[in-house]
Amino acid sequence: MKQVITKLKLDFGGHDLLFNEEIRLKFLSELNNVIESSPFSVIATAIDKRNLKKDYPNSDNPYLIAWDSAWNMPIHF
Repeated sequence: MKQVITKLKLDFGGHDLLFNEEIRLKFLSELNNVIESSPFSVIATAIDKRNLKKDYPNSDNPYLIAWDSAWNMPIHF
């Protein structure tokens, strides 16, 4: 997926697409097409930072906890 998006970006002039509205809109349209035709799933997780220290008193990285939670949760599609 990353290679496809990078090629798409280069096809539309690299960073120049940020400064040209017409090119940017065409790029975003093509990007939407790529995303819509790509098979992938989105998995989300959230951490309640207010309760984080209560549940994980020795953790200093809430993002690792979120990753671990999402990765280890049984998911059925």
